[in-house]
Amino acid sequence: MTKPVKTIQETFNLVWAGLAAQNWQPSMDKSQGAEACAYRGEEGRKCAAGILIPDDRYSSEFEGYTVSICNLSEIDEEDPSDRIAKILLEEGHQLDFVSACQSAHDNDEGADRSLYDRFISLASHYGLTIPADA
Repeated sequence: MTKPVKTIQETFNLVWAGLAAQNWQPSMDKSQGAEACAYRGEEGRKCAAGILIPDDRYSSEFEGYTVSICNLSEIDEEDPSDRIAKILLEEGHQLDFVSACQSAHDNDEGADRSLYDRFISLASHYGLTIPADA
């Protein structure tokens, strides 16, 4: 069942709270010998998009795939990226914004800045308010 669409501020607040709860430490997986971002990583950490995936809907098959930008009608159940997108859409999140959060987490831009600073910049770019408990 699809939940009502969340505003990007609501999604941002969830991601912000999740990242703050793990002391702004990114979710990484070093099991393959190289460090890579992970939906579910070491010490129970979650990435920005992973925070939005309920634990009972997460699959280790998602690792190594990014969020697809698509509509529910375009979902290919065999494609892990599409399955991630389906979950996020059903949870009410806007995929383009989740993708931006994923990019900020995965350090796609701003390698010289902390995860916290990248999310401050993301909030500024989208005109979002930093949650009060920041």
